[in-house]
Amino acid sequence: MASGEMSSSEFTGFLGQIMTNLCQFSTDGSLHYHCMDWRHARELLEAASGVYSEFKALCVWNKTNAGMGSLYRSEHELVHVYKHGTAPHVNNVQLGRHGRYRTNVWDYPGVNTFRAGRMDELSLHPTVKPVALVADAIRDCTKRGALVLDPFVGSAYLAHIPKAVALPSLPKPNKESFRVYVPRAQRRRILATLSFETLQPFRHARVFAEEIAADPSRFVLLFRDSMIEELDPILRQADRTTLLYSLWPGYLDQPGSRLRAWCADNGIPLSQCHTSGHADPHTLSRLARSLNARHVIPIHAGSPLGQFRAIQAAAICGSTPAMSISLSGLRMRSRR
Repeated sequence: MASGEMSSSEFTGFLGQIMTNLCQFSTDGSLHYHCMDWRHARELLEAASGVYSEFKALCVWNKTNAGMGSLYRSEHELVHVYKHGTAPHVNNVQLGRHGRYRTNVWDYPGVNTFRAGRMDELSLHPTVKPVALVADAIRDCTKRGALVLDPFVGSAYLAHIPKAVALPSLPKPNKESFRVYVPRAQRRRILATLSFETLQPFRHARVFAEEIAADPSRFVLLFRDSMIEELDPILRQADRTTLLYSLWPGYLDQPGSRLRAWCADNGIPLSQCHTSGHADPHTLSRLARSLNARHVIPIHAGSPLGQFRAIQAAAICGSTPAMSISLSGLRMRSRR
């Protein structure tokens, strides 16, 4: 989604919806960092103008090494910093009062710069931001013990951030409740780049397909159709496996999609729960109650966010401690 298929107006609306959601579930006075290339800065500025109370700063990530470009080679990325609400924001810089010297030009090597750790970061995420860059931004405006929200977390990338900033409130991979499964494609990329140390911090929390097969009722797994081959021998033997599909159902029938046929061939129930921005609040409230979730964060919500207060209220009565769910994408759930 939002990888070139939207028009300028559609992309502006898409960004505005995300920002509205973030403000709905963020503390008054919080700072929001939006990274964007210069080509789409106009859409981001237009989307933010009706959402945020203040455009706090425009920071420039200087990548220290130029990439591609037709006239001028690209060597920077823009980081738009907005303030939500009117309460004072956290400022841990204060012109160096706390020993932090920070400007609006951030010098961090890009992924096309040969340096130690480059391949580690490249193997984690397709649009890589250096771990040090993210960690410094969190330190600038976050108190210890505060909650940091990243609605676009992917791969094992953000799992590095808690270690970098030492914030106890950020979830950390562990052996009990937050496991790290490394898909075959990422394992091959790590092998090809010899970046084995990438997963070293999570060795104690890794989970393998054999463990999932031994007791599938313990796991909820983010699942992509690219993982079919590697998990097929195990999942088709698990008689309690269910695929929750929350994207637009039409994607299942598009050329190249294998999920529907794979589920049918292996007797895996395919439960369609379309929540990628188009589910009504009543349906989402039922989902929240069925999961016994204490907190629900709607992402890409199509309805006015005021309607989602009912979903949040329905979720609060649940018994699962500190459970946050993202109502978008694919989730593989094992029936209990």
